Amino acid sequence: MLSTPITFSDGSNPVGIWLELHSSERQWRNTYLDFLNNPASNPEIALRAIASQHAVLSNLSGFPAERWRQLCDGQGWTPLGCSALSWCGSTVNLGEIVERAKIIDWKISPEIGGDFAALMINPAAIPSASLSALLRAGWDDFAIALVVASRPAATAPEFDERDRSLLGPLVRQILELRT
Repeated sequence: MLSTPITFSDGSNPVGIWLELHSSERQWRNTYLDFLNNPASNPEIALRAIASQHAVLSNLSGFPAERWRQLCDGQGWTPLGCSALSWCGSTVNLGEIVERAKIIDWKISPEIGGDFAALMINPAAIPSASLSALLRAGWDDFAIALVVASRPAATAPEFDERDRSLLGPLVRQILELRT
């Protein structure tokens, strides 16, 4: 049986969302990144751009995760494909995103807002636990770095200084840029 095309209430469709994300990623670095890192700029402009992309991604909430996986299997997995999966249905968790990200060798940018794909992860999929709690729960350097990179804030997430020795090199690098 053939599947019928999907069109969301705003007229978009899954393939269009995939294209929009990948097109926006190219614009992010040239247009919005400076707003988060330059003290003379207004970060609200970048935060509105992120919210706008999240609104587009929210269309995927009713889209089956398995269909998104099929789309990405056909097109090829990218960091943005992994991020968008976090918006599909209710069966996807951050663990799956991290697993797929490692398989495709996603390189997380340590710069504040420098990793557009991390910023596009569904905030509902990001744990609210402190960095220390994630460390104590056995999360690895990559997974914790992805959590921190998903937050466009210049401030470092809360953690107990006694846990600093447990931090991996990528998380350390990211935190250095946020303090």
